[in-house]
Amino acid sequence: MDRLDMEREIFGMLFKTSNGLQVYLDHLLKPDKLTAKQMFLMIVIFTFGQDKPTLKEVAIKSSSSYQNVKQLALKLQKEGYVDIVQDHKDGRKKLLSLTEKAEKYWQQREGRDLEDMDQLFRGCQSEDLEVFLKVMNKLQTNIEGMEA
Repeated sequence: MDRLDMEREIFGMLFKTSNGLQVYLDHLLKPDKLTAKQMFLMIVIFTFGQDKPTLKEVAIKSSSSYQNVKQLALKLQKEGYVDIVQDHKDGRKKLLSLTEKAEKYWQQREGRDLEDMDQLFRGCQSEDLEVFLKVMNKLQTNIEGMEA
């Protein structure tokens, strides 16, 4: 297989894997009345630590649109997982934070998540994961450089 064929195969596999992961997570999270995209949004908010990110900051970090993040955040707010407040310094900005309900939810998921991650990456050696992570970071950097 030549380079172009491998690139095409990888391109297709990225979409297939992404779709498969989303379907699996949506199924797994259905009893919790959450979706994979909502879960990802909470993870992104969590990465900001004690800082309350703006909708725009979360959109940038998640490579999503402002409107998509706002829609997901409003659904999470309705379910009690996210607080959305106005920035007291700039009233036009909305700040996001995880609620106590979200914190408790993630704490009780911890054991299940470890098992799911173990199952997902079963058969992958640490060296494989290092190479994969390196390639994915390069792809992300390339995508960010291509964005209009």
